[in-house]
Amino acid sequence: MTDFFFEAVKNGGHTVTMAFRLFGDEETKQIARALLHPTTQVRELNITWNDIQFWGAIAIAKTLGTNQTTLQVLHLSCNNIGCEGAAAIAKGLETNHTLRDLRLSQNFIGSEGAQAMANVLTTNKTLQYLHLGGNGIGCEGAVAIAKALETNPILQRRDLQNNLVGTEGATAIAKSLKTNQTLRELSLECNNIGEVRQLPTP
Repeated sequence: MTDFFFEAVKNGGHTVTMAFRLFGDEETKQIARALLHPTTQVRELNITWNDIQFWGAIAIAKTLGTNQTTLQVLHLSCNNIGCEGAAAIAKGLETNHTLRDLRLSQNFIGSEGAQAMANVLTTNKTLQYLHLGGNGIGCEGAVAIAKALETNPILQRRDLQNNLVGTEGATAIAKSLKTNQTLRELSLECNNIGEVRQLPTP
């Protein structure tokens, strides 16, 4: 897998696509290590639709946390990293200053994973697009993200479609947009949202 990665780097330059290969955590660890190689200048990595789980997410997170890669766009959707994997990725983003675009849709991160991502949005100053669609974050996860949006000055695009956020979660997000001045695009399709009302003022 590492040999294939370097071959892809040689042929594809700054963009490497390794989607639909059904590889797992061990191969992901090799990719994570390869991203740190001095000759690797990958800016966009697509590893969607594989079988990446917790340990693979940990490896990617550690690589992101070193802040020693050129990676700006990471497609990690349609894997199985779970809430703990999402928390690890969020931890890596605490010290990462290169990633601009992160796609984690359909990874079973739930409300706990959404909370972890919300927490890092209060400190990360580079991430501009975050895709968390189809993760079952629910109302609790949506409220956590809404709170982060109130103070995040960087994020421009957020995708939360198909997450069961409900009316309360959508209302919290709507309220956060009153103070957020940077978000340009927000997707909330397929979330069982009724009539959105103003939340009571504390």
